[in-house]
Amino acid sequence: MYAYINIISCNEKPQSLQPLRINQGSVSFFINALCSNCAFEQQYINPNSYVLTFFSGTGFELTLQVEFFLQPLTPEQSKDVKAKAAWFNNGYQTGNNDQYAQSMSQFLRGSDALQLDSLTATTQNRYLVNDRSGLAYFSGDSDQFRRIVLCQALAVAYSQVMSQCVEQLTTTLRSDDCDALLSLYEQILFFNASDYFAHPVKLERHELFTAWNLIRDHWHLNELNEELTNQLSSAAKFLQANRDREKQEAKQEAEARQTKRDRKANFAIGFATLLLTFLSIVSLVELTPDHFSSAYQNWIAPVIESTSNHNEH
Repeated sequence: MYAYINIISCNEKPQSLQPLRINQGSVSFFINALCSNCAFEQQYINPNSYVLTFFSGTGFELTLQVEFFLQPLTPEQSKDVKAKAAWFNNGYQTGNNDQYAQSMSQFLRGSDALQLDSLTATTQNRYLVNDRSGLAYFSGDSDQFRRIVLCQALAVAYSQVMSQCVEQLTTTLRSDDCDALLSLYEQILFFNASDYFAHPVKLERHELFTAWNLIRDHWHLNELNEELTNQLSSAAKFLQANRDREKQEAKQEAEARQTKRDRKANFAIGFATLLLTFLSIVSLVELTPDHFSSAYQNWIAPVIESTSNHNEH
């Protein structure tokens, strides 16, 4: 049995879907925190076609289609798939793996280079190997293979979204658009806190838990998430520096306005003091036209001219 995983858009989503069931059971091996934002469905007319929606209701919602076939697709037919998987029925007998060695290597690498010693035991007489964008599973249980393919699909979803986040953060940081960066920063921070799980498979599902860890490590999801976290930290520092700069500029503008108001106030006080002094002087002498003319020329006119010049500046 062979499986192929592709990303599809909302418009490409098949009709007549029903809840996904594997051997009459629902998808219950993922933790509830992950499943609350996911939808696992299959086509009613073709149960071997799965439609998996991850991170529903977020800006990173992603829909994958998984299709199972009894025979592998040709290289031309599968050239655009995001991931692929093969199940080899060893009947729970490790000795039967040998007969599938060449088929496994041809499927994953297109050559005979991959050897059986690359297999990792997930439990007794069950083995898994990840290579490039594919995996091969040896067991006597095709249902478990389908569950492992769901784990692989989740790895594809995580890889796609986190790679997209890293690229968008880099582009937005270089654009120096702080509003766009803040919006993107909040979206990614929310995704990283609420949707990324290093261990999304329940601990009690022993083989699937082991299989997930192998798949996660092969896709370097922890390293990719660490890179994303580092970028988020850098973005936070950039936003904080920009916020501090804006605060400093606002403070300087406020201080400049206050200084201008203080100058006006000081000038008004000085003018008032000068005027009071003038009135005190004229009250001590007899006010005649000659006195008034002299006072105007010597006292009032210079003050008026000074005030006019100050206002112009």
